[in-house]
Amino acid sequence: MADETKQSPSTNKALVFLRRSASTLGLWGLVAGIFLSRSAWAYLALMAVLVVVATVEYFRMARAAGVACFPKFGTGCAVAYCVMLHVALATGHELVIGGVTYRVREVRAMGDGSECRATLMRLT
Repeated sequence: MADETKQSPSTNKALVFLRRSASTLGLWGLVAGIFLSRSAWAYLALMAVLVVVATVEYFRMARAAGVACFPKFGTGCAVAYCVMLHVALATGHELVIGGVTYRVREVRAMGDGSECRATLMRLT
């Protein structure tokens, strides 16, 4: 007797299409919201999540292809890299202009990227 719980191929394709469309729209909304927020922390969090997800997917595909790999070590290295990047970006550089010390808070590219504008915070 045939299994009655199987869906027809057209229902399966429609369900897959709806799931993929919903996930695509959700991801586009998330990325657009992060970019519209103009928050450095949101950018950093998005990049960290993407790095970890991509690393896990890479090691899953490598293992499926029969390649000898170390997924836990590789994912740990990716996480450590993201943490080091976070620490390097969060500390900010200090500079002295005319005897006054400032900390660089943000650097933005202007126009075609050949010029940058920095936001400074006065420390002394």
